[in-house]
Amino acid sequence: MAKIPTGNFGFRVPQGGDTTPMPQVDNQVGDATQRLGATAVGIAGSMLEQQKHEAKIAADRATQVQVMTAHANIQNGLADAFDAVNADVLDGKTDKIAATAAWRDTSQKIIADNLKGVPADRAPLVAAQVKGLEGQLQNRLFDTFRKRDQQDVAAGLLTYNEQMQRFAATDPKAAIQQWGTFVDQMGPGAGWPAERIAKEKQTFIEGVTFNQFRRAGQQAMQSGSVAAIEEVQKRLAGPEGDALDPAKRNTLDQTLFGWRTSIEAKQARAADKAERDATKRFNTATDTLNQWGDMALNGATASPEFIATAVQQVEGIPELQPRLRDLLETQKAVSGFANQSAAQRAAILEDARAERSNPARGTDPAGERRLKAAEQIDDRLRQKVNNGEAWAAAQSVGVIGAAPLMQITNPQQALQVFQQRTQDITAVEAWAGRKVSPLQPQEAEQFQKIVRTLKPDQAASLLGQIGGVVGDADRIAAIAKQIGDKDNTMGMAMLYANSKTTQGRYTAELVLQGEQAIRDKTVRIDGAVESGWRADIAKKVRGAYSNQEVENNIVDAAFKIAAAKGGDIDNAINLAAGGIIERNGGKIPLPYGMKEPEFDKRIKAFTAADLAGQAPDGFVQAGPARMPLADFVKTLPDARLVHAGQGLYNVRAGNTLVTNERGQRITLKVSP
Repeated sequence: MAKIPTGNFGFRVPQGGDTTPMPQVDNQVGDATQRLGATAVGIAGSMLEQQKHEAKIAADRATQVQVMTAHANIQNGLADAFDAVNADVLDGKTDKIAATAAWRDTSQKIIADNLKGVPADRAPLVAAQVKGLEGQLQNRLFDTFRKRDQQDVAAGLLTYNEQMQRFAATDPKAAIQQWGTFVDQMGPGAGWPAERIAKEKQTFIEGVTFNQFRRAGQQAMQSGSVAAIEEVQKRLAGPEGDALDPAKRNTLDQTLFGWRTSIEAKQARAADKAERDATKRFNTATDTLNQWGDMALNGATASPEFIATAVQQVEGIPELQPRLRDLLETQKAVSGFANQSAAQRAAILEDARAERSNPARGTDPAGERRLKAAEQIDDRLRQKVNNGEAWAAAQSVGVIGAAPLMQITNPQQALQVFQQRTQDITAVEAWAGRKVSPLQPQEAEQFQKIVRTLKPDQAASLLGQIGGVVGDADRIAAIAKQIGDKDNTMGMAMLYANSKTTQGRYTAELVLQGEQAIRDKTVRIDGAVESGWRADIAKKVRGAYSNQEVENNIVDAAFKIAAAKGGDIDNAINLAAGGIIERNGGKIPLPYGMKEPEFDKRIKAFTAADLAGQAPDGFVQAGPARMPLADFVKTLPDARLVHAGQGLYNVRAGNTLVTNERGQRITLKVSP
């Protein structure tokens, strides 16, 4: 195997044995070695000297550190001590003498304590170095003393300023003068420069002037006087306001303007409220007077309490005073007038009109107002009677004591109401001057609804019972009108409450049955325009009645009766109208249940005595002719009569009706 050569690189390679042979060197190498040894000895000596030098430097440095540390500790200690003493002085916890002593003792102790660690040879130097710092801090402490003195003076100036501000409210000029003098004297002691003193004086003047104007404005505001505010504004705009800074002057002017606006708004609100209150009082008083007027026109007498209230409400309202006087006068006229009967009221009014037109008597404004009020009262009362409100009207004027509304919820209650009302009805009718319904409007409406719930035979039976209680045909007609205003057919049925057929059936039942038959279409009606049932009935009825509405109702009633009786027109007309006859050139219906011969007999039997109550002076007016009553009754058999109600007839004379000398129609009453 081949071997890698290694070589000995100029040395001998040991071949074995325990001794390591040293290499052989030449002379050059030996010399070098000798020189190297000599150099090493020299270096060792130098290093010793260097070590000594460095040790000395280290010692110096340690001493320097001690010195510098002591110096720093003294600096910081003196600074801390100064801060503490300085703060106590500024806070007023200690005075100058105590502060000086505290500073001396503390600073000396700080220096002494820190010099103990300084080498003796260095201590004087350190003490000398910090002595300057101690002096500087002591000078600063003296500066603090001066600053403290200035603060005390400044505080005194502030206190004096506050006192002068208050004094300025009493005497602003004296306050400004005293403050100026005091600031000039004491300002330098507070450390204030001349500029500060001048500014403080100007600020005080502005403040006093501002407060002076503000107080004046507040007083004007509290007084609620716009003129007072404007006066302050005028002064502010003048020389007095020149002392103020322009911005403050403008601010104050705006404030005054705002206060003035506030007063004006408040005054406007007050004026509006006063106007609203006055309007409210006027409206309240007007409402009271209107109520009084309504009562007066209804014939009622106002109570003393109501009159007192009205007088109190009208007090201070000139516009309403005349009306109040009129109502007081009307009150006198109302008393004793409204509770007179309709005929008596008419006579009173006629006499008053006659007196007014008499040149020898005449009237005056008060009399004219009384007459006008009486006429209005009479008209209002007559309207109430015509509207079915006779009971309430009679009660309001004291004709009857009470007429409370009654509830009608069943037939038995209905009968009880009719029975109770018939006890007072004579008095009411005497006052109203006509026959009236026993029912008030609300009761009539309830009654109509109750009757409508019944079958035709039951309803007719109830109406028949009521007809028996009421008795009078005119009263029944008044009830029928009340009911007919809401229910025409039921009003017709009521008209026939006391009427029966020859078979004993109530005519009212036929009216109701006919209506039901037409509604249910259980009867075949001849509706031809010219020849049908209604047309045939109309031909025979039209012209017999002076009142178109009554004539229409008769035609309608006869039509419904015909429907109930299967088309018997003549019988239906007789049942509805009582029979219609031709007499002296005109048609008239006979009184219900009366035949024509009996009717003629009754007409011929009239005497002057029978009509004397209607013509008390014994004369009637027949057209243009004035005729004695005795002669008039002789003409009745040949006179043309005009229907004026059930069994009632007026007498025609040419194109007019015969009247008494007061213009009231003469009426013939023909009862079965």
